[in-house]
Amino acid sequence: MFGASNDWFFGAGEQGIPLFDARGAPIDGDVSSQVVLWDAGSEENEEPAVGPHTGPQQSSPDDGPADANPNVRPLASSEYAARATSHLRVTVSPRP
Repeated sequence: MFGASNDWFFGAGEQGIPLFDARGAPIDGDVSSQVVLWDAGSEENEEPAVGPHTGPQQSSPDDGPADANPNVRPLASSEYAARATSHLRVTVSPRP
């Protein structure tokens, strides 16, 4: 969950994050660029941490207006320009 929002969350892109390369070797390293912000479609989007219905501001869960598009979808850059990598780093390390 992107806590400053009302219904955004971090997740793999639509193709997932491969754990093995083309040769079948385990991936080892930073996969942050493959993480995106998603919109759960439950509430209308507002400016993160500022809008009255965002996580930090809500008086109770789900108190914001319903989203006109109820589908789960990647968050449009026109709604929030920062990439997921601005907020987190994800690394994959195979066990020895």
